[in-house]
Amino acid sequence: MGDALRERAGVVVIRDDKVLLVKGRSDYMMPGGAVEPGDSPMNAAARELREEAGLEAKQVEYLFTWDSAINRHHTFRIEAEGEVEIARDEISGFVWWDRKEELSIFGHVEAILERP
Repeated sequence: MGDALRERAGVVVIRDDKVLLVKGRSDYMMPGGAVEPGDSPMNAAARELREEAGLEAKQVEYLFTWDSAINRHHTFRIEAEGEVEIARDEISGFVWWDRKEELSIFGHVEAILERP
């Protein structure tokens, strides 16, 4: 048996037909991060959104879970309030992406957005 997959929570936030993407060291991605021991994926998603983008979750909807080679991604759509204030120690920038502009994004971003 191989190693267990790392539990991750990812967040889809959409405003005015644009999706929130944050920039780590290189490419843009959706907010998210590790599910801490004893925490639920839903709580982790809301926590990561607050920590990375300064937004407060108001409504959380589970979308799906999918496994990559090393991670189990629990994906949620969150309606959030507030204005984005990035945590510079975690994120180097953000964009409200219309999916038309060319951006350097991680491959899983489009895969998540294309899911029904």
